[in-house]
Amino acid sequence: MKQFFVACCIFIYSSIAQAGLIDSQKLLTAPEYAQFALSPDGDNVTYIQRAAKSYLIVNYNVKEEAAVAVKNVHHSNMLLDKYWINNDVLFFELEGKRFDHSFIAKKTQSGKFKEVRLDKYWTVIRGYKGDGKHILISEWKRNTQYQVSLVQIESLFSHQRPKKKVLFTSNYGDGYMFYESSVDQLIGYKSEEKEVTVSSRSLEGSKWVPLLTMNFEERDFFAPIGFLDNRTMVVLSNRDSDKISVYKYSLDDKKISGLIYGNNTYDVTDARIEEGRVVSVTYMKHGKPHHEYLSKEREAFKGRLSKELEGQVLTTLDIDQDRNSYLLHASSPTHAGTWYHFNSVDNKFTRLISAYEELESYKLASTQLIKATSKDGIKLEGWLTQPRVNNRNTLIVMPHGGPIGVQDSNEFRHEIQLLANRGFTVLRVNFRGSSGYGKEFQKLGVGALGGEIESDILTVIDKVNEQYSFKHTCAMGASYGGYSSVMLAINEPQRFDCVVAAYGIYDIPYLFSSSNFHGKEEFQSKIEGAVGSKEEASSKPSPVYLASKLNVPIFLIAGRRDYVAHFEHSNRFKQVLDMHNKDVETLFFKKVGHGQSQWYRQRQETLAVIDFLERKLNLPKLVPDSDDAKEILTRELIETAEMYYAEDVLLEPNYKLAMHFNKRAAEQGSAEGLYNLGLINQYGKGVETDLEQAREYFQQSSELGYRDAKVALAKMYFHGIGVERETDKVHDILDSITEITEHQQESLLRLMLYCQAPKSDKHQARCLDYPKDFVKKFEQGTVGTLARLIVSAETPQGVKDNLIKFVSELYEINDVKFKLNTRKMGTYVWSRHPGYGWRDKLVPVEDAEVTMDNTKQCYLEAFVDLEGFDGGKRTAAIMRWEAFKDGKLEDDSYTLYRGETSKAWQYAVSMKEGATDLLYKVSVFNLHGELVDSFECNNN
Repeated sequence: MKQFFVACCIFIYSSIAQAGLIDSQKLLTAPEYAQFALSPDGDNVTYIQRAAKSYLIVNYNVKEEAAVAVKNVHHSNMLLDKYWINNDVLFFELEGKRFDHSFIAKKTQSGKFKEVRLDKYWTVIRGYKGDGKHILISEWKRNTQYQVSLVQIESLFSHQRPKKKVLFTSNYGDGYMFYESSVDQLIGYKSEEKEVTVSSRSLEGSKWVPLLTMNFEERDFFAPIGFLDNRTMVVLSNRDSDKISVYKYSLDDKKISGLIYGNNTYDVTDARIEEGRVVSVTYMKHGKPHHEYLSKEREAFKGRLSKELEGQVLTTLDIDQDRNSYLLHASSPTHAGTWYHFNSVDNKFTRLISAYEELESYKLASTQLIKATSKDGIKLEGWLTQPRVNNRNTLIVMPHGGPIGVQDSNEFRHEIQLLANRGFTVLRVNFRGSSGYGKEFQKLGVGALGGEIESDILTVIDKVNEQYSFKHTCAMGASYGGYSSVMLAINEPQRFDCVVAAYGIYDIPYLFSSSNFHGKEEFQSKIEGAVGSKEEASSKPSPVYLASKLNVPIFLIAGRRDYVAHFEHSNRFKQVLDMHNKDVETLFFKKVGHGQSQWYRQRQETLAVIDFLERKLNLPKLVPDSDDAKEILTRELIETAEMYYAEDVLLEPNYKLAMHFNKRAAEQGSAEGLYNLGLINQYGKGVETDLEQAREYFQQSSELGYRDAKVALAKMYFHGIGVERETDKVHDILDSITEITEHQQESLLRLMLYCQAPKSDKHQARCLDYPKDFVKKFEQGTVGTLARLIVSAETPQGVKDNLIKFVSELYEINDVKFKLNTRKMGTYVWSRHPGYGWRDKLVPVEDAEVTMDNTKQCYLEAFVDLEGFDGGKRTAAIMRWEAFKDGKLEDDSYTLYRGETSKAWQYAVSMKEGATDLLYKVSVFNLHGELVDSFECNNN
């Protein structure tokens, strides 16, 4: 309902500006609105609107001021493409697990949309307009052959075979063609080893005509962007100039034939072509996209809107077919972007919506241009973002990655705004080697790492310090920026107080050999294009070999799956820093590559960085000035604690910091923080197991109304964990829960309680009714609970019989009683050696040769033998594992194994790594709850 409310009220927004604490969930998150497109008649705008687990593709009618949903899509199906085919038909493509899925949606008379899914082997060729009644498709046939056809749109909705006219068959791939309507030509790309050929053909033509060839190894920039006419293209290139400029390219002579536009200071990044002429060019001026108009008409158009959008960069996204309606996007360093619709006939300028509507009420940190000149005369640009609130008198110097061919910009940056909102001043610098300033400027950075590049950064810092003074200065960067941050602190120890280095390179020679891929000639050539020749690599300063000179605290962040700046860079650097007893903390992620791919994890990472800065610089904690601010800071503490606690997030969970954050949250009155402290004490995460302390934390959290804590407390009393078993108390606790939403742990506990200690006939009935409902919602947990009930001596026999009957009928179990014919049993580990073709295989721990994972497994492999001739019937076994410490039960789990008896059954329990004092026991029961066999596994 909320989605349609926002869509229908698309013009309403607040103009009241706040300057207080901003919720990181609003700053570091995906935009709520995105991917806008204008219909050919200019009357409709489509966009996507995100929700918690899905997003809507929405159509908004500008004239009627009405929005309608086209399709609701799950977040796992990313929108790959979306555009109008004609005024009433929309095309969109979604990412699938095996195949991408294409759809055509047609607007009906009621204004709603009717969709049809296209054949999975079809690819709609972008750009074709034709008569508006057909789509142009490329259809995969076999090997590298694709059939290009026209398909009647109306026939797609007829529930009959679509009407298709085959035009020709081509070996140009489906993803390598588009239609250029300005010259009525189909454009195709064909890639070979070191070059790509661009060709064209008419739909009625008999062959492809080569237009131009681009060589991947060419150092100069060259990129075609459109046509002026059939024989002249527009290209961006710096073949004949220092700066990337806009040129004509003659298709007859196969060469650049004339300059259209060039800038003396900056590289051109784009050019807009309309009706056979270049009407505007774009380049990054002082870090912002700058659109320079080459036609008086478009310059006048810009002037008409300049008053409305003062200080913002206005970009034309789309124009209707009559050139009367414009879809515009406006953004600035303090504004992520807003979309507008402009009708030049009515002179009507309409605000549509912002990417982040919830940020519209906040006044974000502004950014100042810093200009400086290096000692050798190089002109440099930097950007200083200063906090509006909570100023902590701390400068964060943030070198960008690359270092060659990458640039920083003065545009909206989520993490910069969060750092500024938390009181930090942030400086970014486009040092030598950065893109956007010409190829000579870029070449100056090759091989300059650890020296001239860092000298450029220091030059800009000096310029900043002429105007401002700071109590603390830290360096923070990712990729090359991580390397640069470390080198700044090593080279200038008196100027820097700490370092945050993420996903960085710290061993320059290792760049050339960190993987087989890095050893390939073409990749080594790319590395040399950044750091200099391979022969000179050993002479370049590497933090790994200079670790003894780093005398400030460092926060190392890395991803185990990083194959750009290989994880081993960070791992080696950490080991060497430890050898020199340096103050180092790590954040090594298990499933992350070269940077975060999820907003939630990016937010956690940034919050962890802010905490590191606060602790190492002894900065006072932010004091909330309102209940909203208190709630924000408390929730951020909980989020950060979750990252340090979760065993599937970091290579090594940091339970000490998890407890630190949860305690701070609890001090702010957080019920969730108290609950988390209870879990830490109950399971002994980083501390000795203390069940009494756990119970106290659960009790305090329960008194604040926290549902999870009530369930945890009830489970302690039900199972007698650290307390006497009191089922009456369990009833009282569960009765105090007022929430009605589904809660798996609570539901399964109620199932156990009502089956073993019912207080009424209603409870007894629920014992038999709940499994039927629960098994549909959470089958694995329900079946495990039923297995526990069947084995437990506390379950009345009559209840057991009914549960056994339910399970037997649910899974069509033919027979219950069996014996085990054991093949393997005991403590095993995954091992790798030539005898297995270098594949991992579970072997007895004493037979292991090369172990890639030290986690031991309590393993069973056996045939299940039914009495008499079974003929491969289906049966089931209840499997239980228990972990004991000093003879006391620490943990256990039940599951139900089921299947045919014709194959061996395998069961493995991963034992807690490093917990050598734990003894594991595996027990096998039949479906009557009778013990069939058991064995023990040592974890030492």
